[in-house]
Amino acid sequence: MELKQFKHFINGEFVGSARVFDKRRPTDNALIGQIHEGGPDEIDAAVVAGRAALQGPWGRMRLEQRVDLLYKVADEIRVASTNSSPPRLTILASGSR
Repeated sequence: MELKQFKHFINGEFVGSARVFDKRRPTDNALIGQIHEGGPDEIDAAVVAGRAALQGPWGRMRLEQRVDLLYKVADEIRVASTNSSPPRLTILASGSR
C-alpha cells in the first residue's frame, strides 16, 4: 500500500521535502502517511513565492479585498467541514490531496 504524502503547498504546487515523519492513526497506531517536514528550503521557496505574489493581482488588491477573499475561503472550508466525511476534512486541514 502506498503511503499518503502530506506535502507543502508552495507557489501553486504540492512540494515534498527531504525530511519526513510518520503520521499514525491514533486509534490503532497504524501508519497512514508521511508528513513532509518544512525546513529552510521550503521556507525560502514560500518567501520567494509570497514576494512574487505581491507583484501580481494579489499585491494590487486593496487590503479590504484581500480580507473579503480570505473570509470567503474560510466560509467555504466551514461549509465543507459541516457537510463532509472525516477523510474530506483531513484533506482540507492538511492541504494535501
